[in-house]
Amino acid sequence: LFEIVRDNEDYQAAMLVTPALKTDNAFLKAIMDEFGVAPKRSYYASLVAFQQFLMGSRKNGKNTVVIVDEAQKLTPRLLDVLHTLLNFESNTEKFLQIVLIGQEELAKNIDNVLAIKSRVRVFGSLLSLTQDDCNEMIAFRWHTASAGRSSHPFSEEALKAIYRLSGGLPREIIKLCDEGLIRAYIDKSEAVSVDMITDAAKELR
Repeated sequence: LFEIVRDNEDYQAAMLVTPALKTDNAFLKAIMDEFGVAPKRSYYASLVAFQQFLMGSRKNGKNTVVIVDEAQKLTPRLLDVLHTLLNFESNTEKFLQIVLIGQEELAKNIDNVLAIKSRVRVFGSLLSLTQDDCNEMIAFRWHTASAGRSSHPFSEEALKAIYRLSGGLPREIIKLCDEGLIRAYIDKSEAVSVDMITDAAKELR
């Protein structure tokens, strides 16, 4: 998503991947740094400077977007900073668009900050993958990592075990695959068996 908006000349985009900052001022400065806007000494002065930047960008026809990853780590105080930034607008348009991406607790956190919840236009969630999705994800990641030089080493039964033991959750799928590959390497095996995946799941608890 970030690459799509970053490479579009109608947008200017920034992405925060470590949003768990301690103070509202540090959070605001992190956002400003991503856009190359010099922060001021005080929080209020920084807000004014960032608002001027957003207004100038909009006049130049740019849509400004902030993407926050791991947004479930944002405290209510930091969410309040985002609410303040969303207040930067004219009578007809917003100066800033914000995309929050995070784990399930993000939705609960937003529910507890009504000022932010009322501003959310779209909620979306990624549910567990299907078996076919799981298989395709593994095949895609292996194809990318091997530059298309080989097929992945997971047996059909191993793929079924990965899906069953991970619950179809992408992060758990990847962890199981990593552990399975380590076991195959140790055993000098060219294939990852269902027993290797089962052992991996036990170790990962």
